[in-house]
Amino acid sequence: MGLLVALGVLVGASVLGLVWRARAGRLRTVSTGPSSGPVTLLQFSSPTCAPCDRLRAVCETVAAEVSGVRHVEVDVAESLDEARAYGVWRVPTLLVVDAAGQVMRRSSGVPDARQLRAAIKELV
Repeated sequence: MGLLVALGVLVGASVLGLVWRARAGRLRTVSTGPSSGPVTLLQFSSPTCAPCDRLRAVCETVAAEVSGVRHVEVDVAESLDEARAYGVWRVPTLLVVDAAGQVMRRSSGVPDARQLRAAIKELV
């Protein structure tokens, strides 16, 4: 019986890990309404977070390539209230925000630069 319980826990943990990994870095649509004006890539990070460095590089590259896009990085340790207001529970988290402050896309983890460019072009 103990072996079955251990096997069940192992399978359950594996499934949860695969779901977690599949969602990491995927840009999800938050709002489908019309966006207004330029887009801001709002990155929530931590100084000790290695994936945050990768996300910073992706955001800076995309912001340099696409006109009307700026990148802003927020340290969650210094801005806990802002992180809570946006529902940020892990780093890195990226929010694609329009000029009116409406969150249009959201990602936990590091999205692919092509995916990010395509999402921005839909909005601009």
